[in-house]
Amino acid sequence: MMSNLAESAHEILILDDFGSNEQDAITHHWPQGCSILVVDHYQKDISFETGMRIWADRILVLDDLANRLHDCDFLLDQTLGRNKSDYMSLVPDHCTLLLGSHYALLRSQFFNMRKHALSSRSERTSINRILVSMGASDPQNVTNKVLQGIALWNPNISIDVVIGPGGPPLQADNKAGNIRILKNVDDMATLMAKADLAIGAAGTSSWERCCLGLPSLLIITADNQKMVAHQLEQAGAAIIVGFHDMVSAIDISNAIQNLTVSVSDFQHMSQCAASVCDGLGHHHVLLSILPQVIAADGKAVSLKLAMLADTDLMYRWQSNPNLRKHSRQPLSPTYDEHVSWVEASLSNPRRMILLIMHAGISVGILRFDKLNEANKYEISILIDDKYQGLGIASAALSLGRALHPSSQIIAEVHIENKASRTLFLNAGYVPIDETHYLSEPM
Repeated sequence: MMSNLAESAHEILILDDFGSNEQDAITHHWPQGCSILVVDHYQKDISFETGMRIWADRILVLDDLANRLHDCDFLLDQTLGRNKSDYMSLVPDHCTLLLGSHYALLRSQFFNMRKHALSSRSERTSINRILVSMGASDPQNVTNKVLQGIALWNPNISIDVVIGPGGPPLQADNKAGNIRILKNVDDMATLMAKADLAIGAAGTSSWERCCLGLPSLLIITADNQKMVAHQLEQAGAAIIVGFHDMVSAIDISNAIQNLTVSVSDFQHMSQCAASVCDGLGHHHVLLSILPQVIAADGKAVSLKLAMLADTDLMYRWQSNPNLRKHSRQPLSPTYDEHVSWVEASLSNPRRMILLIMHAGISVGILRFDKLNEANKYEISILIDDKYQGLGIASAALSLGRALHPSSQIIAEVHIENKASRTLFLNAGYVPIDETHYLSEPM
């Protein structure tokens, strides 16, 4: 991880040499403070976080143990099945809890691959390729036991084995050439999309497999995986084979065989897995921690990702002639056309559709489309005519700007739409021609 950070544009301060003076080192190195401090460390708790309060405007803590006190404004625990009651006595009353796999932080490659993976998986009726990944180090050498079990079931099945730099030497018979050994894999999404079944531990890669609808057999390799494993099994997304030291090669072979009995059950497991994690956890988290913006009427405005369940609500707005008169396409779509557009949009990695919330009520749409130019988006906004004139659109544009702070954002405004032109000008957008307005990075 350190080598990856070193190759990025981020400034790095290594704290190992500062001992108990970490807080002083941080505040001295960055005396200007920060808008949000993210703490992801099992050895950090309320004592460290409280000491950083004077330096950080807000604090976000990442945890999955629920076993120590925190002084934070947001707490993220992406464990499936995690409840608020697990943290209520551990965080301040004002802390916003972001709990469950809905908030799982995955690399963008998984959402980008999700539509293709789910579509192709729905047509598969047998297990032809198995992905084996027992984690970065696999100190118990579970990988070899898994390969033995697969060989008992089918010695010729195609197998992709992902091992980390500290993984054990493999002892599998690969005379048939059906086993690929892969190290330092950057594109796990492609491997998972090609696989029909995964055999692995119940660690953070569980959410990656779920995002791509990949059925899993789980071998628990550590006590802290038990909760996740049982929650995944309960959700129908995986089957637990057992704890690593209690599982034999025969157990693994039998577990694979049992999965092949019913094609419908196997495909149902894929669907259940896909429902656990949508691959957009980073967006869900970011939208949750955006600074609060207040509309002119004194009520809070926020944003949330649109979902398929919002299709009818969005159609009501999209088919309102008063809201379409300055649109690129002033004619209202049919309902079927709208449904197709929503389905395609929600699976499009280059498009983000957000509902604008006013005091918890959905009142409009904010949309971003990634343009071909690097780091540039087109923005469009729609507010329910019953909620216009309350400063909601201005607040939503402010949130949208904060959502993409380092990007250019361009808006196309109909030449006769005076209200929209005024809205974007007041939001700091600069006209670049008669119909286009540009906001430079913050």
